[in-house]
Amino acid sequence: MMRYVTEMARYGNRWLGTPAERKVRQYIEEKFKQNGLEEVHLEEVDYPSYMPRLSKLTVTHPITESIRCEPLEYSANKTVEGDLIYIGTGSADEILALERAGVTLTGKIVMTSSFFPWDLVPMAEEKGATGIIIATDPPADMIRMLAGKFPGNLDEPDRHVTATPGISVSVNGAQKLWSLMSRGPVKVRVEHQGVNEVKQSSNVLGMVRGTKLPEETLVIGGHYDSQMYGPLVWDNLTGIATLIEIGRAFAKTRPLRSVIFAAFTAEEPGLWGSLSYVKAHEEDLKKNCVAMLNADALGSVFPAGRAVWAQGKFLDLILRKAREVGWEIQTTYSGPWIPWSDFAPFLRLDIPAAYILEFPPLNPHYHTERETLEFVNADKMAKQASVYEAVATELAYEPGNPLSSDTS
Repeated sequence: MMRYVTEMARYGNRWLGTPAERKVRQYIEEKFKQNGLEEVHLEEVDYPSYMPRLSKLTVTHPITESIRCEPLEYSANKTVEGDLIYIGTGSADEILALERAGVTLTGKIVMTSSFFPWDLVPMAEEKGATGIIIATDPPADMIRMLAGKFPGNLDEPDRHVTATPGISVSVNGAQKLWSLMSRGPVKVRVEHQGVNEVKQSSNVLGMVRGTKLPEETLVIGGHYDSQMYGPLVWDNLTGIATLIEIGRAFAKTRPLRSVIFAAFTAEEPGLWGSLSYVKAHEEDLKKNCVAMLNADALGSVFPAGRAVWAQGKFLDLILRKAREVGWEIQTTYSGPWIPWSDFAPFLRLDIPAAYILEFPPLNPHYHTERETLEFVNADKMAKQASVYEAVATELAYEPGNPLSSDTS
């Protein structure tokens, strides 16, 4: 698996439309074919391309000072100026506490430490905020690249652009603002300009056809695109290597059910690849898909918890298999959660879907230029991938479907 990761990492940053994105897509297609997968092909995906033109943050009171920033991708092309307010992580409880204290977001530029602005931004806009500042915390004064909003569905791509302009700052930038706010009111100006236009990429698909129950399918998926900066090796060449390796093993041993291996494009800007796949295959998935396993970001060198998002019998199965392979899961998520990976579109169809992940905390280099090969631990990646393989094996090779009555 580490060989796959290393070979793909050499191509560099896979931001949509780059030469590296195309080369890695071709690499996955070739490996699927070499490893004996059937019906290997590309499925075209329309997605909203984004390229920044301008992002600027200026303190206008009580001093005049520019603060280094990066764009909040897919935020509105506007310039706004107003009072700055800090809202913590931007949770509903924190905003409610501010409102109870008589503090309103209306007309304010809000700063938040949220990892997940696509969840925060709609709520802040609904409360009347006019601009967004994301305080990110990577080391070495780096700034984490993030999208401002995820789409509701493929038919309304304009909903992908926020109503407010946004930018992201480093820890040092945030500390400057916090220091000023500790002395009194602060006003800032936020400027953002970017180009949004529809372009095309492709999902890479392959199958190992089942020997006894070929009409029933298990989908194993993960995304191959990266963020605007950095090679993003952990996120998600490690997941793609997992797909390739499980596909190689299953092609040799031939499961009872068919297994679809899906390398999705355009996850980072908003799950466009998996949304497109689910829409194109909706009726077949509803009828025949027994489960979806999402492989995204495995084997960081940094300490992290072992967690899973799953529900019902699927959760029970994953917990059992994780214990058996020696990667016992510490934290489970099963209620409403941020739809920040490619399992989310499957859940909308009531298909059992799961994400086995390292969390919390997130990799400190998440979505930065330092998220490189040196920060992937081959042994940890292989151990985490073995959980995916063990779960997939039970779902694909057992005559009775263990999730047959589980649609949660």
